[in-house]
Amino acid sequence: RVGEKICRLSKHKLVNLGEKPLTLGRLKALFAMADLVITNDTGPRHIAIALRRKVVTLFGPNDPAWTETGWQDEIQIVADVDCAPCRKPKCKKERHLCMESITVEMVYQAAEKMLSYNGS
Repeated sequence: RVGEKICRLSKHKLVNLGEKPLTLGRLKALFAMADLVITNDTGPRHIAIALRRKVVTLFGPNDPAWTETGWQDEIQIVADVDCAPCRKPKCKKERHLCMESITVEMVYQAAEKMLSYNGS
């Protein structure tokens, strides 16, 4: 849902891969062609950075300091709730407030900023 909304809002051509299972090879090939990758703090983030792509990374329960890469072409969006970063693999609350606190507008603004930025 969120990915599709971001795709609709953008003036840029975006592709939502959130619901598409991909092999590692296909993922790398797609990222190699991408101007921007929006992801959470997972393996695809690190693949995108290794391929020197612009990245917007969403952090909920994870602490960005744990996986800091120093990549200058990355915007990190960090949840602004009291319980984050909890560093737990499974949320102890009824809802994932850390991820819900990251709005479509926050991600959209970060994406537009990265796409208009002539980084490294």
